[in-house]
Amino acid sequence: MLMFKAREVFGEATARPSVARLRGAEAFPFHRHDFPEVFWVSEGRGVHRVNGTEHGLEPGSLVWMRAADAHGFVSDAEGVVVNNVALEPRWFAGFRRRHFAGDKEFWSGAAESPAHVRLASAQVARLANELSELGLSGGGGRAAERFLLNLLHVCAAEPLGGGARTVPAWLEPALRVWAEPAE
Repeated sequence: MLMFKAREVFGEATARPSVARLRGAEAFPFHRHDFPEVFWVSEGRGVHRVNGTEHGLEPGSLVWMRAADAHGFVSDAEGVVVNNVALEPRWFAGFRRRHFAGDKEFWSGAAESPAHVRLASAQVARLANELSELGLSGGGGRAAERFLLNLLHVCAAEPLGGGARTVPAWLEPALRVWAEPAE
């Protein structure tokens, strides 16, 4: 199985943004990595195979991947556009301590499958701009911190059109901690 190692991916950066159009039955082969990442779909449809389960992917699908997860993608004939931000593990551990010290669930390995969230199209468009800014910054710590905090804000926001928020149970406590004013 393909394995991506943090030391080979990050160099001096704390976050590595990427956008890829994936096509076909093995659009992206099954793989592991020793770092967390978050990805979302901006175009197309496909299937995310992760830890023995399958989840449909469509525009607005967002997944919070943990370091221990093994996954791959299959797309339909049109392909799927996947936007990804890989996070350097030591930096991410500090991010968790700074913002979610009392929350054991945030990006934990407790659930069998990583959290899948559904975003509205306006939220996906907002993330496209923020991903571009992260890429232009070189993926440094402050830019990565801002990106993740903004992403949590986007996930916490009510979708346009009055739909129900689709935040996984493990993320709810983290969003409550994040929303509390600093003392």
